[in-house]
Amino acid sequence: MGTSRWIRVDVSIVETDWVDLLPGASRWCWIELLLHVKRSGVRGRVRAINTNVFARRANVAPEDVEEMLSAAHADGAIETVDGDWLIAKWDEYQTPDAVRQRRHRDRPIDADTF
Repeated sequence: MGTSRWIRVDVSIVETDWVDLLPGASRWCWIELLLHVKRSGVRGRVRAINTNVFARRANVAPEDVEEMLSAAHADGAIETVDGDWLIAKWDEYQTPDAVRQRRHRDRPIDADTF
């Protein structure tokens, strides 16, 4: 079975203090980074890529990427170790798909949600 193409993103992600302070393009870079880690990494760890390459892929200026990375490092949301980016608490927020699907499937259906 292949790796899931789903990523869990809490709607309050932009309410995190450090993300909330970023301008729009830099804020978008954080989402792009999480997607990159999911697509190319393993358990929240991925080889760090060149800022210019990342900017081109995210369709933003390199300064936007640098601003996001600086803020994420300062907050502890990301760490660079041996040339890899490590996302803090990745396993905590990205529960295994089977567990998440089971919780969704087993929850009672509320008629008010339809």
